Amino acid sequence: MTNDDYESRIFTLVSSLIEKTNQRTISWALVDDDTFEYAFTRSAVQVKSEDRDGRWPFYFTILDEQARPIEQVYESANSTYFQLDKLYQCASRSHRGLDEKIAEMLEELQKTDDPWASKRKTFKDDEPPF
Repeated sequence: MTNDDYESRIFTLVSSLIEKTNQRTISWALVDDDTFEYAFTRSAVQVKSEDRDGRWPFYFTILDEQARPIEQVYESANSTYFQLDKLYQCASRSHRGLDEKIAEMLEELQKTDDPWASKRKTFKDDEPPF
């Protein structure tokens, strides 16, 4: 396999993980302060921020069935080919359940133009509001 083929395959893997995460068909686990992991049947992948700040540089690690690292890709702000920043953000949102919460809130807002309407007390015309 040439270096171009290798990079293309890693790019395709990362892009597929981003797509499936955004579709909410896969979910990520937090395995360390800043490391997110997705487990396949016989392997796993991890994405982490080196400085633990959620920003570049990022590492993408492929683990074998014994959780040993077998490949690692490094990406800095100067080289964003693999889109590890996007993968990290998707994994973080997945772990926190943020996409589901936003979907719930949007659905609730669609039910009524006024989300506080059910919380307000209504008064009859002859009843004082105090």
